[in-house]
Amino acid sequence: MIWQDIVMMLVGYTFAFFLIPSIRGNQKPARVSCITTAIGMGILTLCMATLGLWLTTLANALTTTAWVILAIQRRN
Repeated sequence: MIWQDIVMMLVGYTFAFFLIPSIRGNQKPARVSCITTAIGMGILTLCMATLGLWLTTLANALTTTAWVILAIQRRN
């Protein structure tokens, strides 16, 4: 396990954690921002998987999921 995987995992989980108030709250980011960020995070998730950075892959997948949830909530 390389140290970069651990650092990027911690950052990924931090990003996901700080999206919880937006998911639970009434105010949501703009839908286009949610969709664009979710797509970008999804691409990063795939890139990290191809590099074998599995901890980062899981953290980025969680963050991607949080942005998708926000996009769905914004639609409703």
